[in-house]
Amino acid sequence: MPEQVLTVGELKRELLKWSDDTEIDFGATEAGTALIFYRFKKRGDRLLQIELNEDH
Repeated sequence: MPEQVLTVGELKRELLKWSDDTEIDFGATEAGTALIFYRFKKRGDRLLQIELNEDH
């Protein structure tokens, strides 16, 4: 499966459609473990990584 790229611009445009108090859900692993936001990490001048953890 080809890698899908999400840009900051695409994310901003989508988020503008939602109110500030809207919750974001990252879904779950194939085993059913919830994924939760951990942090934003700069990985280069043009790469932002959004890190998730498994909720145990």
